[in-house]
Amino acid sequence: MTESSNLKVSGAILVGAALLGMVALMHHPTAAHSSAATLSERLTDIALLARAVHGAMIAVSVALLIALLRVALWLGGGAALAAAVLSALGVQAMLGAALINGFVVVALAERGETGVGALLWTLNQTLAGAGVIALSLAIIAYGASLWSRARWLAVMSFLVGGTGAGAMLSGAVMLHVAGMQASFALLAAWFVAVGVWLLRGAARR
Repeated sequence: MTESSNLKVSGAILVGAALLGMVALMHHPTAAHSSAATLSERLTDIALLARAVHGAMIAVSVALLIALLRVALWLGGGAALAAAVLSALGVQAMLGAALINGFVVVALAERGETGVGALLWTLNQTLAGAGVIALSLAIIAYGASLWSRARWLAVMSFLVGGTGAGAMLSGAVMLHVAGMQASFALLAAWFVAVGVWLLRGAARR
């Protein structure tokens, strides 16, 4: 398979995974506003959906990382290396958050153990926030690497990455369901833009 074909595959993965992630997050269940007495019952009721949504997001995150690392390898240079490292760190944090919210919390609820809910929620929010920040910084680094190849995409990278990292660091966004949907939608817009650019033959430019 040629380099151009490899990059088109990566582009297709970026577009497909971003869209699948948005669909999955639109079905994200919530146990918000449940009382302590009904929380375990509510979490048990949504267990199957929670596992499905977070399992899908884990698959999406891994697919995105594979594609992003392939793009970084093609771009080359220090900025691309930084982007690859930050992408890996961001996805690792997201995987931790998804495992906690979609599997650990649900498994404990099914056994009637909700006493560590506050701790798990804090861990989930910390990991998800770190993931968004790391991925946003990765996008900025990709922007620096893209500057000589696609200036419009580099500018978009700076805007998306700066907005994502700034929103998290300033506390403007909380990663409850709506906040996570908004944050992922911002990142997904960049994934789709890069994916389409690759599909249109970026390697020939």
